[in-house]
Amino acid sequence: MKFSYILICLTLMIFAVSGCAYQEVLNRQMMEFESTIPTCDSEEECEKKWAAAQQWILSVYQWDFLRVADDFIEAYAYDPRYRYRIADVRVVKWSMGKNKYRMIIYIYGDPHPFIKYPVWDEWEKKIDFNRYVNSAY
Repeated sequence: MKFSYILICLTLMIFAVSGCAYQEVLNRQMMEFESTIPTCDSEEECEKKWAAAQQWILSVYQWDFLRVADDFIEAYAYDPRYRYRIADVRVVKWSMGKNKYRMIIYIYGDPHPFIKYPVWDEWEKKIDFNRYVNSAY
């Protein structure tokens, strides 16, 4: 009886410690994402970064649908075998006033238990997007 109690306590402690470690990594990624969000304040810079945003989206996955406008880009990937939408990406160009903009990416993934595809780490992809777009100008 004591052994099972000790085993349960150890298991719970391991889960608690690993959860804290993951939360720390997640917090670091969220802070890096926030601090690297692409901005632009000239027409030339905005055009180059907006083109880079489109290029990044096209290079990440084979999209079934891509829609581009002056202030947003959206795309989704669809698995026809299961009639299931597996990923959505949206980039929004938010005005900050006086010809200054922020380009924020939103990634939505809903992993289906029966579909095998490369699962993204959402925050790593967002950070990668920010770096790529920022390097365009």
